[in-house]
Order: sequence, then structure tokens, then C-alpha cells
Amino acid sequence: MSSKNGNRSLAGNVKKLSSERDNLSGLLRELVERTSQFSDEDTQLMGTLESMVRSFDNGGSGPILKAVKENVNTFPSPTTKRFQSVLEDRSPFRELN
Repeated sequence: MSSKNGNRSLAGNVKKLSSERDNLSGLLRELVERTSQFSDEDTQLMGTLESMVRSFDNGGSGPILKAVKENVNTFPSPTTKRFQSVLEDRSPFRELN
């Protein structure tokens, strides 16, 4: 009887360890996938950065900087609007003459 109980205990331990191994394997697979995704995104960002640096080297005539300038002109921030408004108004320190 003792050997049957021991075998059952061992079988239970084997099942438990097998389940834990499967869980760890799944976790490792997810980590590898996420790492790969981050690596791909990093590569894209590096390409964008290289393009921006080339644009600066060309005097700011690259497509990315043009798109940024167009975006700023199309959708000015509230701070930009306020600054432009202040420039258009008379400064309180200027003479009236």
C-alpha cells in the first residue's frame, strides 16, 4: 500500500511540475515576442531619427521637418497663439508717438 501512495504522490508532483513548466514556457514565449516587438519599434525610431538628422544636415529641407512645420502652422498651440497675439498688440513700454 505504501508504494501505491508513493506512486500517486509522485504522479501528482509530476503533473504539478509539468503544469508549472508549461506556464513558464508560455511566459518565456510572451517575453520573447515582446522583446522582438520592442526591437522592431526601436529600429523604426532609429530610422526616423536618422532621417531627421539628414534633414538637419540638408538645411531642414527633409520631408519629416516639412511635415512638422506644416503641422505647427495648421494646428498652432495655445501658447503660440497667445504669443502671436502679444506681438500684434502694442507693448505697454512703447511710446505712443
